[in-house]
Amino acid sequence: MDAPHKVYFSHVNVSNPRAIHPLFKDTLSNPPQGYVYINREFFTSTNNTETEKQSSIIRGLIGAARLMKRVTPLPTIWRIPMCACDLIHASSHLAICDKPWVFDYEAVHCLTQFNPNHIKKPHVKAIVRRFLKSKNCKHLIAMSEVARKGFVHLFPDLAGKTSVVYPAPIITEKMRAAYEQRIRNPKRAGDSVTFLFAARYFRMKGGYETLEAFKQVHAKHPQARLIIAGGIPDELKDAETEGVTFTGMVSREEMITKHYPAADVFVSPTFFDTFGYVILEAMAFGMPCISTDDNVMPEIIDDGIDGILVPSYSHHLMDENSIMRPEYMDFERLYQDTRPEFNRMAANIAKAMERVLDRPRLINAMGRAGFEKVSTGKFSAQERNKRLKSIYDKALGLNEQS
Repeated sequence: MDAPHKVYFSHVNVSNPRAIHPLFKDTLSNPPQGYVYINREFFTSTNNTETEKQSSIIRGLIGAARLMKRVTPLPTIWRIPMCACDLIHASSHLAICDKPWVFDYEAVHCLTQFNPNHIKKPHVKAIVRRFLKSKNCKHLIAMSEVARKGFVHLFPDLAGKTSVVYPAPIITEKMRAAYEQRIRNPKRAGDSVTFLFAARYFRMKGGYETLEAFKQVHAKHPQARLIIAGGIPDELKDAETEGVTFTGMVSREEMITKHYPAADVFVSPTFFDTFGYVILEAMAFGMPCISTDDNVMPEIIDDGIDGILVPSYSHHLMDENSIMRPEYMDFERLYQDTRPEFNRMAANIAKAMERVLDRPRLINAMGRAGFEKVSTGKFSAQERNKRLKSIYDKALGLNEQS
Protein backbone atom coordinates (compact mmCIF):
# COMPACT_ATOMS: atom_id res chain seq x y z
CA MET A 1 0.00 0.00 0.00
CA ASP A 2 1.38 3.42 -0.98
CA ALA A 3 2.41 5.78 1.81
CA PRO A 4 -0.03 8.69 2.29
CA HIS A 5 0.86 12.09 0.92
CA LYS A 6 1.85 14.57 3.62
CA VAL A 7 0.01 17.88 3.80
CA TYR A 8 1.38 20.64 6.02
CA PHE A 9 -1.72 22.41 7.32
CA SER A 10 -0.73 25.96 8.28
CA HIS A 11 -3.19 28.11 10.19
CA VAL A 12 -1.74 30.86 12.36
CA ASN A 13 -3.78 31.71 15.42
CA VAL A 14 -3.21 35.45 15.94
CA SER A 15 -3.47 35.19 19.73
CA ASN A 16 -1.13 32.16 19.87
CA PRO A 17 0.99 31.75 16.72
CA ARG A 18 2.31 28.33 17.77
CA ALA A 19 -1.13 26.72 18.11
CA ILE A 20 -3.81 25.51 15.73
CA HIS A 21 -7.23 27.09 16.26
CA PRO A 22 -9.50 24.50 17.95
CA LEU A 23 -12.05 24.53 15.12
CA PHE A 24 -9.41 23.44 12.61
CA LYS A 25 -8.58 20.39 14.67
CA ASP A 26 -11.71 18.76 13.22
CA THR A 27 -10.10 19.05 9.80
CA LEU A 28 -6.71 17.82 11.00
CA SER A 29 -8.19 14.81 12.75
CA ASN A 30 -9.89 13.46 9.62
CA PRO A 31 -7.85 13.95 6.40
CA PRO A 32 -8.97 12.80 2.94
CA GLN A 33 -8.14 9.25 1.93
CA GLY A 34 -4.52 8.93 0.85
CA TYR A 35 -3.39 11.98 2.82
CA VAL A 36 -2.09 12.75 6.30
CA TYR A 37 -1.89 16.17 7.93
CA ILE A 38 1.19 17.47 9.67
CA ASN A 39 1.20 20.84 11.37
CA ARG A 40 3.16 23.17 13.61
CA GLU A 41 2.06 21.43 16.81
CA PHE A 42 3.52 18.22 15.40
CA PHE A 43 6.86 19.86 14.69
CA THR A 44 7.23 21.85 17.89
CA SER A 45 6.71 18.67 19.89
CA THR A 46 10.10 17.40 18.59
CA ASN A 47 13.66 18.50 19.23
CA ASN A 48 14.38 19.16 15.58
CA THR A 49 16.92 22.01 15.46
CA GLU A 50 15.96 23.12 11.95
CA THR A 51 12.29 23.22 12.93
CA GLU A 52 13.02 25.34 15.99
CA LYS A 53 15.09 27.65 13.81
CA GLN A 54 12.19 28.04 11.40
CA SER A 55 9.80 28.65 14.31
CA SER A 56 12.07 31.47 15.49
CA ILE A 57 11.93 32.94 12.00
CA ILE A 58 8.13 32.79 12.10
CA ARG A 59 8.05 34.59 15.43
CA GLY A 60 10.36 37.24 13.94
CA LEU A 61 8.12 37.58 10.90
CA ILE A 62 5.10 38.06 13.12
CA GLY A 63 6.79 40.88 14.99
CA ALA A 64 8.07 42.49 11.79
CA ALA A 65 4.64 42.23 10.12
CA ARG A 66 2.93 43.88 13.08
CA LEU A 67 5.48 46.71 13.02
CA MET A 68 5.10 47.24 9.27
CA LYS A 69 1.31 47.26 9.49
CA ARG A 70 1.52 50.29 11.72
CA VAL A 71 3.03 52.11 8.75
CA THR A 72 1.19 50.52 5.82
CA PRO A 73 -1.35 47.68 5.63
CA LEU A 74 -0.11 44.36 4.30
CA PRO A 75 -1.77 41.01 3.72
CA THR A 76 -0.89 38.15 6.05
CA ILE A 77 2.09 36.23 4.64
CA TRP A 78 3.94 33.39 6.38
CA ARG A 79 7.10 31.52 5.50
CA ILE A 80 6.39 27.82 5.85
CA PRO A 81 9.00 25.87 7.89
CA MET A 82 11.12 23.44 5.90
CA CYS A 83 9.60 20.01 6.35
CA ALA A 84 9.16 16.69 4.60
CA CYS A 85 5.74 17.30 3.08
CA ASP A 86 4.22 17.06 -0.39
CA LEU A 87 1.69 19.91 -0.22
CA ILE A 88 0.99 23.03 1.85
CA HIS A 89 -2.55 23.91 2.91
CA ALA A 90 -2.38 27.59 3.89
CA SER A 91 -5.46 28.62 5.84
CA SER A 92 -6.25 32.36 5.88
CA HIS A 93 -2.76 33.45 4.85
CA LEU A 94 -0.45 33.60 1.85
CA ALA A 95 2.51 31.24 1.83
CA ILE A 96 6.21 31.59 1.09
CA CYS A 97 7.37 28.07 0.25
CA ASP A 98 8.99 25.94 -2.43
CA LYS A 99 6.17 23.38 -2.48
CA PRO A 100 2.78 23.37 -4.20
CA TRP A 101 0.18 24.99 -1.98
CA VAL A 102 -3.53 25.65 -1.73
CA PHE A 103 -5.15 28.55 0.08
CA ASP A 104 -8.45 28.55 1.99
CA TYR A 105 -10.42 31.56 3.15
CA GLU A 106 -13.58 32.17 5.15
CA ALA A 107 -13.84 35.71 3.75
CA VAL A 108 -11.69 37.68 1.36
CA HIS A 109 -10.58 40.11 4.07
CA CYS A 110 -9.22 37.33 6.29
CA LEU A 111 -5.92 38.20 4.59
CA THR A 112 -5.91 41.58 6.32
CA GLN A 113 -7.00 40.27 9.73
CA PHE A 114 -10.60 41.11 8.79
CA ASN A 115 -9.93 44.79 8.24
CA PRO A 116 -12.48 45.71 5.51
CA ASN A 117 -10.54 48.76 4.31
CA HIS A 118 -7.10 47.22 3.93
CA ILE A 119 -8.05 44.40 1.55
CA LYS A 120 -9.34 46.97 -0.98
CA LYS A 121 -6.12 49.00 -1.13
CA PRO A 122 -4.42 48.69 -4.56
CA HIS A 123 -0.99 47.68 -3.21
CA VAL A 124 -2.56 45.01 -0.98
CA LYS A 125 -4.58 43.61 -3.88
CA ALA A 126 -1.43 43.58 -6.03
CA ILE A 127 0.48 41.55 -3.44
CA VAL A 128 -2.41 39.12 -2.97
CA ARG A 129 -2.81 38.68 -6.72
CA ARG A 130 0.91 38.04 -7.22
CA PHE A 131 0.92 35.24 -4.63
CA LEU A 132 -2.32 33.62 -5.73
CA LYS A 133 -1.38 33.67 -9.42
CA SER A 134 2.03 32.17 -8.72
CA LYS A 135 3.00 28.80 -10.19
CA ASN A 136 3.07 27.01 -6.83
CA CYS A 137 -0.36 28.23 -5.73
CA LYS A 138 -2.63 25.53 -7.15
CA HIS A 139 -6.14 26.27 -5.86
CA LEU A 140 -8.17 28.70 -3.74
CA ILE A 141 -10.74 27.16 -1.39
CA ALA A 142 -13.70 29.24 -0.26
CA MET A 143 -15.56 28.12 2.86
CA SER A 144 -18.88 29.33 1.44
CA GLU A 145 -20.47 30.59 -1.74
CA VAL A 146 -20.79 34.02 -0.10
CA ALA A 147 -17.03 34.04 0.50
CA ARG A 148 -16.35 32.93 -3.07
CA LYS A 149 -18.54 35.67 -4.55
CA GLY A 150 -16.91 38.32 -2.35
CA PHE A 151 -13.47 37.12 -3.42
CA VAL A 152 -14.33 37.04 -7.13
CA HIS A 153 -15.77 40.55 -6.93
CA LEU A 154 -12.32 41.81 -5.86
CA PHE A 155 -10.29 39.37 -7.96
CA PRO A 156 -12.37 38.48 -11.05
CA ASP A 157 -9.29 37.19 -12.89
CA LEU A 158 -8.96 34.41 -10.27
CA ALA A 159 -12.55 33.18 -10.54
CA GLY A 160 -11.54 30.01 -12.35
CA LYS A 161 -9.06 29.07 -9.65
CA THR A 162 -11.44 29.06 -6.68
CA SER A 163 -14.22 26.73 -5.53
CA VAL A 164 -16.25 26.03 -2.39
CA VAL A 165 -15.42 23.34 0.16
CA TYR A 166 -17.63 23.57 3.23
CA PRO A 167 -16.20 22.95 6.70
CA ALA A 168 -17.56 19.92 8.51
CA PRO A 169 -17.75 18.88 12.17
CA ILE A 170 -16.51 15.48 13.24
CA ILE A 171 -19.48 13.62 14.75
CA THR A 172 -18.23 12.44 18.14
CA GLU A 173 -19.79 9.81 20.37
CA LYS A 174 -21.04 12.59 22.67
CA MET A 175 -22.80 14.30 19.79
CA ARG A 176 -24.35 11.10 18.49
CA ALA A 177 -25.46 10.08 21.99
CA ALA A 178 -27.10 13.48 22.57
CA TYR A 179 -28.87 13.26 19.21
CA GLU A 180 -30.12 9.73 19.86
CA GLN A 181 -31.36 10.80 23.29
CA ARG A 182 -33.46 13.51 21.63
CA ILE A 183 -34.91 11.01 19.17
CA ARG A 184 -35.86 8.63 21.99
CA ASN A 185 -37.44 11.44 24.03
CA PRO A 186 -39.18 13.80 21.60
CA LYS A 187 -40.59 17.08 22.81
CA ARG A 188 -44.33 17.25 23.42
CA ALA A 189 -46.80 20.06 24.04
CA GLY A 190 -46.25 21.72 27.38
CA ASP A 191 -42.69 20.42 27.80
CA SER A 192 -39.98 22.78 28.94
CA VAL A 193 -37.87 24.00 25.99
CA THR A 194 -34.37 25.38 26.45
CA PHE A 195 -32.91 27.82 23.94
CA LEU A 196 -29.14 28.29 23.71
CA PHE A 197 -27.30 31.41 22.57
CA ALA A 198 -23.49 31.11 22.48
CA ALA A 199 -21.09 33.76 21.24
CA ARG A 200 -17.88 35.51 22.20
CA TYR A 201 -19.19 38.79 20.78
CA PHE A 202 -22.62 39.34 22.29
CA ARG A 203 -23.71 42.40 20.33
CA MET A 204 -22.33 41.30 16.95
CA LYS A 205 -24.10 37.94 17.18
CA GLY A 206 -27.53 39.36 18.04
CA GLY A 207 -27.38 38.86 21.80
CA TYR A 208 -29.52 41.87 22.70
CA GLU A 209 -32.15 40.87 20.15
CA THR A 210 -32.19 37.30 21.47
CA LEU A 211 -32.58 38.44 25.07
CA GLU A 212 -35.41 40.86 24.22
CA ALA A 213 -37.15 38.18 22.13
CA PHE A 214 -36.96 35.69 24.98
CA LYS A 215 -38.48 38.16 27.46
CA GLN A 216 -41.48 38.47 25.16
CA VAL A 217 -41.72 34.68 24.78
CA HIS A 218 -41.29 33.87 28.46
CA ALA A 219 -44.28 36.04 29.35
CA LYS A 220 -46.46 33.63 27.33
CA HIS A 221 -44.46 30.44 27.87
CA PRO A 222 -43.09 30.45 31.41
CA GLN A 223 -41.73 26.92 30.92
CA ALA A 224 -39.21 28.21 28.35
CA ARG A 225 -35.55 28.64 29.33
CA LEU A 226 -32.61 30.48 27.76
CA ILE A 227 -28.90 29.79 28.30
CA ILE A 228 -26.56 32.60 27.25
CA ALA A 229 -22.99 31.32 27.02
CA GLY A 230 -20.00 33.50 26.21
CA GLY A 231 -19.14 37.16 26.53
CA ILE A 232 -21.80 39.53 27.83
CA PRO A 233 -21.79 43.32 28.28
CA ASP A 234 -20.97 44.69 31.73
CA GLU A 235 -24.52 45.94 32.29
CA LEU A 236 -25.85 42.38 32.02
CA LYS A 237 -23.31 40.65 34.27
CA ASP A 238 -25.36 41.16 37.41
CA ALA A 239 -28.75 41.10 35.71
CA GLU A 240 -31.40 38.66 36.84
CA THR A 241 -33.84 37.85 34.07
CA GLU A 242 -36.47 35.23 34.75
CA GLY A 243 -35.80 32.02 32.85
CA VAL A 244 -32.32 33.14 31.71
CA THR A 245 -28.97 31.66 32.77
CA PHE A 246 -25.78 33.60 32.02
CA THR A 247 -22.77 31.27 32.07
CA GLY A 248 -20.06 33.77 31.13
CA MET A 249 -17.16 32.64 28.95
CA VAL A 250 -16.87 28.87 28.74
CA SER A 251 -14.46 26.51 27.03
CA ARG A 252 -15.38 24.60 23.91
CA GLU A 253 -15.11 21.41 25.95
CA GLU A 254 -17.73 22.71 28.39
CA MET A 255 -20.00 23.67 25.49
CA ILE A 256 -19.73 20.16 24.06
CA THR A 257 -20.11 18.24 27.33
CA LYS A 258 -22.66 20.46 29.09
CA HIS A 259 -24.48 23.23 27.24
CA TYR A 260 -25.18 21.74 23.80
CA PRO A 261 -26.63 18.53 25.31
CA ALA A 262 -28.75 20.53 27.78
CA ALA A 263 -30.41 22.72 25.13
CA ASP A 264 -33.19 22.02 22.62
CA VAL A 265 -32.94 24.88 20.11
CA PHE A 266 -29.90 26.94 19.12
CA VAL A 267 -30.34 30.69 18.52
CA SER A 268 -27.77 32.73 16.59
CA PRO A 269 -29.33 35.80 14.91
CA THR A 270 -25.92 37.10 13.87
CA PHE A 271 -25.34 40.38 12.07
CA PHE A 272 -22.26 38.98 10.42
CA ASP A 273 -20.55 35.61 10.29
CA THR A 274 -17.82 34.63 7.89
CA PHE A 275 -19.14 31.11 8.23
CA GLY A 276 -20.89 30.14 11.46
CA TYR A 277 -19.26 26.86 12.44
CA VAL A 278 -21.18 26.96 15.70
CA ILE A 279 -24.38 26.27 13.73
CA LEU A 280 -22.90 23.03 12.40
CA GLU A 281 -21.92 22.00 15.92
CA ALA A 282 -25.46 22.63 17.13
CA MET A 283 -26.83 20.53 14.26
CA ALA A 284 -24.40 17.77 15.20
CA PHE A 285 -26.19 17.63 18.57
CA GLY A 286 -29.57 17.35 16.83
CA MET A 287 -30.73 20.90 17.49
CA PRO A 288 -32.74 23.07 15.09
CA CYS A 289 -31.22 26.52 14.63
CA ILE A 290 -32.77 29.98 14.52
CA SER A 291 -30.69 32.54 12.61
CA THR A 292 -30.90 35.42 10.16
CA ASP A 293 -31.73 35.28 6.46
CA ASP A 294 -28.59 37.17 5.42
CA ASN A 295 -24.99 36.56 4.47
CA VAL A 296 -23.88 32.90 4.79
CA MET A 297 -26.73 31.60 6.96
CA PRO A 298 -29.13 30.65 4.11
CA GLU A 299 -26.33 28.42 2.79
CA ILE A 300 -26.20 26.55 6.09
CA ILE A 301 -29.84 26.51 7.23
CA ASP A 302 -32.71 25.39 5.03
CA ASP A 303 -35.61 27.50 6.32
CA GLY A 304 -38.38 25.34 7.73
CA ILE A 305 -36.37 22.13 7.23
CA ASP A 306 -33.55 22.18 9.78
CA GLY A 307 -34.08 25.61 11.26
CA ILE A 308 -35.81 28.95 10.95
CA LEU A 309 -34.42 32.06 9.24
CA VAL A 310 -35.76 35.38 10.49
CA PRO A 311 -35.74 38.63 8.47
CA SER A 312 -32.57 40.56 9.14
CA TYR A 313 -31.33 44.06 8.54
CA SER A 314 -27.66 43.10 8.37
CA HIS A 315 -27.64 43.42 4.55
CA HIS A 316 -27.75 47.18 5.11
CA LEU A 317 -24.46 46.83 6.99
CA MET A 318 -22.59 45.04 4.18
CA ASP A 319 -20.81 46.27 1.08
CA GLU A 320 -20.72 44.62 -2.34
CA ASN A 321 -18.00 42.21 -1.18
CA SER A 322 -20.11 40.88 1.73
CA ILE A 323 -17.82 42.77 4.12
CA MET A 324 -19.23 44.80 7.00
CA ARG A 325 -19.03 48.52 6.28
CA PRO A 326 -16.17 50.11 8.26
CA GLU A 327 -18.43 52.49 10.17
CA TYR A 328 -20.28 49.50 11.64
CA MET A 329 -17.18 47.77 12.96
CA ASP A 330 -17.91 50.03 15.95
CA PHE A 331 -20.71 47.95 17.45
CA GLU A 332 -21.82 50.70 19.80
CA ARG A 333 -22.67 52.81 16.75
CA LEU A 334 -24.26 49.78 15.13
CA TYR A 335 -26.53 49.31 18.13
CA GLN A 336 -27.56 52.97 18.21
CA ASP A 337 -28.10 53.38 14.45
CA THR A 338 -30.22 50.26 14.14
CA ARG A 339 -32.54 50.72 17.10
CA PRO A 340 -35.79 50.75 15.04
CA GLU A 341 -34.73 47.57 13.25
CA PHE A 342 -33.78 46.08 16.62
CA ASN A 343 -37.40 46.01 17.76
CA ARG A 344 -38.59 44.38 14.53
CA MET A 345 -35.84 41.77 14.60
CA ALA A 346 -36.48 40.92 18.25
CA ALA A 347 -40.17 40.43 17.43
CA ASN A 348 -39.24 38.13 14.52
CA ILE A 349 -36.97 36.03 16.74
CA ALA A 350 -39.77 35.81 19.31
CA LYS A 351 -42.13 34.52 16.60
CA ALA A 352 -39.59 31.83 15.65
CA MET A 353 -39.25 30.78 19.29
CA GLU A 354 -43.00 30.64 19.71
CA ARG A 355 -43.31 28.59 16.54
CA VAL A 356 -41.26 25.72 18.00
CA LEU A 357 -42.86 26.11 21.42
CA ASP A 358 -46.35 25.84 19.93
CA ARG A 359 -45.35 22.98 17.62
CA PRO A 360 -42.73 20.95 19.52
CA ARG A 361 -42.72 18.28 16.81
CA LEU A 362 -40.79 20.81 14.73
CA ILE A 363 -37.92 20.56 17.22
CA ASN A 364 -37.66 16.85 16.62
CA ALA A 365 -38.10 16.98 12.82
CA MET A 366 -35.72 19.90 12.28
CA GLY A 367 -33.16 18.42 14.66
CA ARG A 368 -33.18 15.16 12.72
CA ALA A 369 -32.77 16.99 9.38
CA GLY A 370 -29.87 19.05 10.72
CA PHE A 371 -28.09 16.00 12.09
CA GLU A 372 -28.41 14.24 8.73
CA LYS A 373 -26.99 17.30 6.98
CA VAL A 374 -23.77 17.27 9.06
CA SER A 375 -23.42 13.50 9.42
CA THR A 376 -24.01 12.34 5.84
CA GLY A 377 -25.00 15.36 3.76
CA LYS A 378 -23.80 18.73 2.54
CA PHE A 379 -21.71 19.53 5.63
CA SER A 380 -20.45 16.04 6.38
CA ALA A 381 -16.79 15.11 6.70
CA GLN A 382 -17.26 12.64 3.85
CA GLU A 383 -18.43 15.36 1.46
CA ARG A 384 -15.68 17.74 2.57
CA ASN A 385 -12.97 15.10 2.13
CA LYS A 386 -14.25 14.08 -1.30
CA ARG A 387 -13.81 17.66 -2.50
CA LEU A 388 -10.50 18.17 -0.72
CA LYS A 389 -9.08 14.97 -2.15
CA SER A 390 -9.93 16.09 -5.67
CA ILE A 391 -8.22 19.46 -5.07
CA TYR A 392 -5.14 17.89 -3.45
CA ASP A 393 -4.83 15.26 -6.19
CA LYS A 394 -4.95 17.93 -8.86
CA ALA A 395 -2.45 20.14 -7.01
CA LEU A 396 0.03 17.24 -6.93
CA GLY A 397 -0.66 16.24 -10.52
CA LEU A 398 -2.04 12.86 -9.51
CA ASN A 399 -5.02 13.15 -11.88
CA GLU A 400 -2.64 13.39 -14.84
CA GLN A 401 -0.69 10.35 -13.65
CA SER A 402 -3.74 8.07 -13.34
